[in-house]
Amino acid sequence: MHSFRKGPGLRSLRLVVCVFLPIMAMIISGCGGSSSSGSSGSSGAAALTLETTPDIMQAHIRWEGANEVDLLYSSDPECDWDNHGSCNGSGSFLDQDGGTLTIGALDHGHNAGTTLYFVAEKGNRRSNQSGVRFLRAHFNNEVTS
Repeated sequence: MHSFRKGPGLRSLRLVVCVFLPIMAMIISGCGGSSSSGSSGSSGAAALTLETTPDIMQAHIRWEGANEVDLLYSSDPECDWDNHGSCNGSGSFLDQDGGTLTIGALDHGHNAGTTLYFVAEKGNRRSNQSGVRFLRAHFNNEVTS
């Protein structure tokens, strides 16, 4: 049976575990990381965020962080936004300004019940992805997705 003794080796290990590892973890976590908004680019720029709201046969798109953006969309929730032209049902609204855009489903060749996924881009910054489904109206005053 082995016996353990306290000695300089155990103190050194305790010093490494209790002091140096937490300090190194703080240093490493401060060096990188990602933004929760999904934006990329220069660290001094405001985060680019996107929000979509469904409506009857239309969708409302709102963004913050830049006045003028390119809005990219796709019907593919797994779209590779770097190559969004190869995604199913992809398209774009270029040079949109003012922070909001409302699109009609039929005006752009979409049907009620279609879901589109959007991102906003400005330079090398990209927003979070946000999906929206064009709602259908029913004659009994109910709205369904």
